[in-house]
Amino acid sequence: MKALLSAILLSTIIFSGCYDHHKEPDLSGNEQVATATIAELYTMCNHEQVIAIDAEVAVRGTVVSSDSQNFINKAIYIDDGTATAKICINMSQTSSLYPEGARVTILLKGLAMTIRNYQLNIGIRDSEEPTEIKGIQSEVLLERYISCDDTPHPLAPQVVRPHELSSLLCGKLVQLEGMMHSPTDESDRYIAGGFHRFANLQGGYTYIYIDEYSAMFGKSLPSTAVTLTGIVTWHATIFGEPNAIALLPRYKSDIGM
Repeated sequence: MKALLSAILLSTIIFSGCYDHHKEPDLSGNEQVATATIAELYTMCNHEQVIAIDAEVAVRGTVVSSDSQNFINKAIYIDDGTATAKICINMSQTSSLYPEGARVTILLKGLAMTIRNYQLNIGIRDSEEPTEIKGIQSEVLLERYISCDDTPHPLAPQVVRPHELSSLLCGKLVQLEGMMHSPTDESDRYIAGGFHRFANLQGGYTYIYIDEYSAMFGKSLPSTAVTLTGIVTWHATIFGEPNAIALLPRYKSDIGM
């Protein structure tokens, strides 16, 4: 299967003009079953390279994100147990369509994928910037490419310690216990917005990111130890620290509020 996927997907690596983005995907006979794992898709990608998919390939995973409180926007994150993917969607409040815990099947024919910041991104090739992908932009297209089970079955977050966080966990829903806001930079304010550093009593630490549109933005951060829950993301630098990890919370309760 892996060899077959390699032959199919690598034959569609995007170079200028090699992909007809007007071609309609053929979804006949879709049985909403996975024909590949997300981990297998990772092996087909090279960093910064965009691959168009012109074959009947499908992945299936559980939604671990939510944009109901606007901490995460224009994307859903899925986990199939082998790896994770970020599905780029240029719409708001997609959690009403794909709630946390929903099992979704992504039909990849007609879409494109790339790896950015150690995270597999799936979306539509940008015809103006062929080295980039953009979000799916309408409910019509969402219905074409994504199907969703009726009954959500949320995944429990993976309990980790700060030193265990790395780019290998990008896209994973994780949980860290006994974390307290511990700024080391004057730009890390006690009012929620942007990046904030949290540490435990053992000196382990990580960052969280509070989106400006989130329900928490502009409010006071917790002043006591809390359990942090969020999706792992990698950043080239945070407060001058290179190769830094930050969590994307989904709800105020993910940061003890």
